[in-house]
Amino acid sequence: MFFAAQILSTGVCVMDMFYWRWAPACGVASSLLLAYTILTIDALTPLMKRHLCYKFWMPVTGILLFWAVEMLLLVDMLQLGIWNLQDRVFLDISIFNHRAQFHVAPFFLGRLVTIFVWSGRAATFPSLPQLESPTNLPSSKVSPPRLVILGPPAGGKGTQCELLVELLGVVHLSTGNILRQAIQDRTPLGLKAQQYMDYGELVPDDLIVDVVLGRLAESDCVTRGWLLDGFPRTASQAEALLSAQGGRAAPDCVLELEVPDKEVVRRIAGRRVDPVTGKTYHVEFNPPPKDVVDRVVQRNDDTEEKIQTRLTQFHAHADAVRSVFETYRGDFGATIQVMRASGYQPPPAIAQSFADFALKHAAQRSLGLMRRDISKRLRRRLEVGGRGPHHITNPQQKPSYPVRARVRALYAPLRMQLVPESEQRLRPMRGMLRELLRRLRA
Repeated sequence: MFFAAQILSTGVCVMDMFYWRWAPACGVASSLLLAYTILTIDALTPLMKRHLCYKFWMPVTGILLFWAVEMLLLVDMLQLGIWNLQDRVFLDISIFNHRAQFHVAPFFLGRLVTIFVWSGRAATFPSLPQLESPTNLPSSKVSPPRLVILGPPAGGKGTQCELLVELLGVVHLSTGNILRQAIQDRTPLGLKAQQYMDYGELVPDDLIVDVVLGRLAESDCVTRGWLLDGFPRTASQAEALLSAQGGRAAPDCVLELEVPDKEVVRRIAGRRVDPVTGKTYHVEFNPPPKDVVDRVVQRNDDTEEKIQTRLTQFHAHADAVRSVFETYRGDFGATIQVMRASGYQPPPAIAQSFADFALKHAAQRSLGLMRRDISKRLRRRLEVGGRGPHHITNPQQKPSYPVRARVRALYAPLRMQLVPESEQRLRPMRGMLRELLRRLRA
């Protein structure tokens, strides 16, 4: 049985899991849970029968445990008198066996915590609190979000970046800050960029791309993910980003903010910058705190003439940059999803929608990476189901009741062969016919 240890944080009702039968039925459903640690309850077929439709939950670090999730609806079916108990039980067990072996388990490698039923509560529950701390979670190949935010000057990109960093924990990267940091650290690329800036010239695209890609390769961006602000500005920069690092630098999602030019001019006129921290404020929408209000200044390029020039440059490249992202095709058909939002919407609503949007597609991209990195042995296990699963010796204490002390790795050890699809369709019908004949005879 499968359950995401942190799924409650998404606001899903506990009862929904009973009625929706929350056990992933396919690889696509499994990919949506890649960001979580998955608990499996390992039980043999005799125990499945004994605990049929039995469930309990234990408030240990907020983790719920489910027994026989796939068979919770049997009670209602039996009360209606339309199902044959034995046929229905064996059908559900065989379906679950197939799902667990070929569609679910391979996608949770490294984040699967197995609980052996016969270990008892005394041996199981003391080990659960370790799941509360993220530092104790199993290692994962789930790729963190990689995001890009686009929009006109003063379109609200800075506000969205602050909210998204708080929601997703990604690293906020601005091209201006990256260049300044490279110059301050006196890196070779930073020194080259400084030469152009000293002469009052624009830094070439290829140099900006090299500086940004070097920053994306650092450890914090690799482990936490990143949010690019102000890059790419041109189609050539976007193409360089997508082709860098063998395609591994391609973003998952792009947020494009749409704001009319008149509103942009209005916003920029009241914009103020803190020269110490580099943070941007607005005299009307986001006033600076009292401790920094005396030192904020207006940027030299925030005049109306320069604003119109910047808007012209933005509109000249915006469609081309968006087209590069929308037409991208990566490994296993991976695409970059572009979400367009009106700048008039409340910033928290935009950030929350985009965060959910980004997490979903980051999980799908991680699924593609895991498919590419999966071992040949596991591929054969998935493609050739007739050979059966690999067995490992049960590391737990042998139970008192007579069961074999061998379990299947990663999924529930159900000792039955998969029921063919045709048989799956016929068995419930046979049960209904038998019940109908019984009632007619009565």
